[in-house]
Amino acid sequence: GDLKGAEEAFRKANKLAPGSPEPLIALADIEVRKGKPAAAESLLQQALQLAPDNVAVHVALGRLYRGRGDLNRAKVEFETAKRLAPGSVPAQLGLADVYLQLGEPARAVTEYERVLKTRPKDAVAQFGLGVALSGVGRADEAAAAFEKAAQFAPRDPEPLRMLARLEAERKRYREAVAALDRAIKIAPKSVALQMDRASVLLASGDAKGGIAAAQAVAKANPNDAAAQGRLGNLLVAAGDRAGARQAYAR
Repeated sequence: GDLKGAEEAFRKANKLAPGSPEPLIALADIEVRKGKPAAAESLLQQALQLAPDNVAVHVALGRLYRGRGDLNRAKVEFETAKRLAPGSVPAQLGLADVYLQLGEPARAVTEYERVLKTRPKDAVAQFGLGVALSGVGRADEAAAAFEKAAQFAPRDPEPLRMLARLEAERKRYREAVAALDRAIKIAPKSVALQMDRASVLLASGDAKGGIAAAQAVAKANPNDAAAQGRLGNLLVAAGDRAGARQAYAR
């Protein structure tokens, strides 16, 4: 979009309503998009001084800190937003994401489920729930969550990729391949997905099929270092160290 035009409009809005935090939040978002998180934080701190109990300000700070990898500060901001507005979906979703990144999947499950009570077709929350459920060993429920995420975001292959990974971990290789086939239909040029499929075939005991599939992908993408590297890894797993050295050398 036209960031410059949007920035000018929000700066005018800020001059017209200097006591309102909304233009500052919008300007902070623009600074993030411009790759200037420090400037964004400065604007959000100004907004916080104007409205210390504004939920949107705390959510915006939480997102900013999470994006910078400062998860503990992000957690504080999302928890504050949730305390101020217990039913705030952005606060719940942000907190769930942070819990997941902090290695607290059980707490993440609780927050994602709260989001989904309000927005049951939220693909992001369904995906996060799937990851969190996987983390607490509830594989069947995780698979169901990934399926729902795929249903609600039909152009995103990532839920199906995660479903495939889950199924492969459970040694349900046929189901894993089927999930990857669906993902590849969405993103047919994805080297990563095609190599995932080759890896599953190899893990299932179909070494010939897995290696052949990986070689075909690597041949079609001769300048893709990741593809050559993954081919090498699969050849090592199959016991072909000489072939692996050739792949790594490409």
